[in-house]
Amino acid sequence: MIIEVLYPELCSLYGDSGNIRYLHACLPEAEIKAVNLGSDDIPFTGDLICMGPTTEKNQELIAGMLLKHRSRFIDAVEEGRHFLFTGNSLEICGQYVQDGDRQFECLGAFPFFAVRDMEHRHNSLYIGRFEPEEGVRMDIVGFRSQFSFCRGDFNPVWLDTRRGVGSAGDIKSGEGIRLNNLIGTYLLGPILPLNPDLTQFLMRSLGSNEPIAFEETARAAYSKRIEEFWAHDAAQGH
Repeated sequence: MIIEVLYPELCSLYGDSGNIRYLHACLPEAEIKAVNLGSDDIPFTGDLICMGPTTEKNQELIAGMLLKHRSRFIDAVEEGRHFLFTGNSLEICGQYVQDGDRQFECLGAFPFFAVRDMEHRHNSLYIGRFEPEEGVRMDIVGFRSQFSFCRGDFNPVWLDTRRGVGSAGDIKSGEGIRLNNLIGTYLLGPILPLNPDLTQFLMRSLGSNEPIAFEETARAAYSKRIEEFWAHDAAQGH
């Protein structure tokens, strides 16, 4: 199994590299393959392709580099390759990013676009419900810190929002996108160590029946985090 990491030297602003380290602990036989800036490596060839958040300047740079691989990206999604794009890397899957009077093109695999407002940063806690199949449901917990939100047709949605705001910046919208085995989400940081059920689901989808690493500790921490997130809401009077 190959876990492909896109531009890790640029795309790990909020500790998202923790996802890769945790996956490697869960799947020690997996090969970690980095696609680095300036390399001749072809992206979108791994079994699981991961990309984390980056600065706004680097986001435009990366979108431009990936455009020449647009057809390979769309084919990989249709083939059912697994993707985990976190933070503003989610936006690269859409049509374009609007930044004031200018915009830059993205991969165009989904009909949404992103609108950036560098004068206003949004920070929040988030809980959303993931139902990957009938009779299976899990609550996903995470953090948000962003200057942009999505507009247009934001479908198919990954999570139903339970606490916080969705990808369009309101409480009614869902969070993230999910198509076949692609998950793109504004949630930041090491969301796999934070969400043991999500990690287990991803491993099963990749064909592994092994237990997640440090399972007892991960599940205890998850339960505590869910409790604290709802307690924060109660303290704020929500």
